[in-house]
Amino acid sequence: MRKRPPLTHVKDKGEWGEIAFQAKALALGLSVSKPNGENQPFDFIVTNGNGKMFRVQVKTGFCVTNNAYPVRCMRHDRPYGANDLDIVAVYIAPHDAWYILPRKAIPPNGFPRFYPHKGQGAYEQYRNRWSLITGDPLDDVREVGLTIHAAADGKSGDPA
Repeated sequence: MRKRPPLTHVKDKGEWGEIAFQAKALALGLSVSKPNGENQPFDFIVTNGNGKMFRVQVKTGFCVTNNAYPVRCMRHDRPYGANDLDIVAVYIAPHDAWYILPRKAIPPNGFPRFYPHKGQGAYEQYRNRWSLITGDPLDDVREVGLTIHAAADGKSGDPA
């Protein structure tokens, strides 16, 4: 069995977080659209069951610095503005922890620090706050997962 190489490039880590976001959002019944190109300050447009749309930027944290996971939440060299996005979804990959932050919760320096291993910190109130997007408070505690069916011969075993 071949060992998977570690995710070392920042783009790979970001794409990992985006895929994890899409899976979680779809499992919660959200509609997820990705704009063409990379010129927008958001990664996805997400629509909930009430038809409300959100511009969502996904950020992924992998590295601990001074016992915290700092995540750069900025557009180029400036903080996100009101016209840039609505939500920043932060995924701390080593802890499989999501923080759903409204744009106004991002600090002026653009570097919130997360402590999922401690269960405390200024942003803990946003941990798993999917209800900020879905509108349903039960989504903050709802366990969702994916079931993947595969077969080695390329056949799923389902009748045609």
